[in-house]
Amino acid sequence: MRAKHITEGIGEDAMRMETDHEVQMARGDLYRAAQYSIQLHQMLKNISEEQGHEGWVQAKITKASDYLASVKHHLEYKMLDANSQAGMPDVEVEPQQPQDGDVQ
Repeated sequence: MRAKHITEGIGEDAMRMETDHEVQMARGDLYRAAQYSIQLHQMLKNISEEQGHEGWVQAKITKASDYLASVKHHLEYKMLDANSQAGMPDVEVEPQQPQDGDVQ
């Protein structure tokens, strides 16, 4: 019996499988982050400024907010850049109006 030469692109398959789920995974992570954000916002309503919370807690909240803002601004830029390269008009991104309870 003669051995068959198999040419499988395992690396390519792995890359495709990984990239196929990145957007869905990001959406799931963002959904979970939004749920946690809402819950934390509710919890912090019950803590006075006098009581406060540990510095590391504020640092983690600040870091998470900064990371999300960085990704949002990066994607906005990519979308605007892609539109300008395609000769399409820029997409207007309307600023969100602050909601009740938002800190300004």
